Parts: sequence; structure tokens; C-alpha cells
Amino acid sequence: MKNSVKKLLALFVISTGALSLSAMAQPTVPFDSVSYTYTEGAFAGAQYKLTFPNGKVKWEGLAGEEKGLSAVEEISDIVDLGDNRYLVTWHESNGLTITAVLNSENRTINAVASTAEDHFVVSGKIDSLK
Repeated sequence: MKNSVKKLLALFVISTGALSLSAMAQPTVPFDSVSYTYTEGAFAGAQYKLTFPNGKVKWEGLAGEEKGLSAVEEISDIVDLGDNRYLVTWHESNGLTITAVLNSENRTINAVASTAEDHFVVSGKIDSLK
């Protein structure tokens, strides 16, 4: 029950912006990088690599429309959902907000890429964790 309350509180904090990261310990994931391929949704076939330098996320397009592109973005939050699942959310300079659940045990990613006008639900497989 305590874990469920913590998870609900964490999701509330993310959705309302009730706390700032500057007031909290820097959130982390237990890996330095993750490469994944979207297999379902608007970006099916796209492949990305994420690294997490100093409280930021660096994304690199490895295949698909964004192949060869990369950017370093501020992480909005990382929440340990338990059972080897991590919710990571960030705002990109192109206007997209990415909210992704990385499951390091079953090696899946489920994400929503959204703008003020639209959203895209995507899912895929994690190719590598380091």
C-alpha cells in the first residue's frame, strides 16, 4: 500500500508540477545509456539512443527520420515505478514533450510524444542497456 501511495504521489507531482527538481535529490536511472527501436505507433522503425549526463538526457537518432540528429535536453523528472520500470519525461527544444516508461526487465519502452495540439503513443523494444 505504501508503494502505491508513493507512485500515485509521484505521478501527481509530475502532472501538476507541485515540486521542482531543484528542491529534490537528482533523480537517476540505474543505467548510463539505453538504445531502443519503436515498433508500434507513428514512429515505428525509428531507433534512438539515450544517455543521461548530469541530470539531462541526450537523445540521438540512429534510424528513421531523425537519423543523425541529436540534442541535449533538460529532464523534467525520473520516477522509479518499481519492478525495473522507470518513467522518464523531458521537454525537447522542438516543442515535443516525451514521457516514456522504460522497463529494463522485459526490455520494452512505452511512450507518449506530445505537443499542445497533438500526441503520439508509441511502443517498442529496448535493444541495449549499458
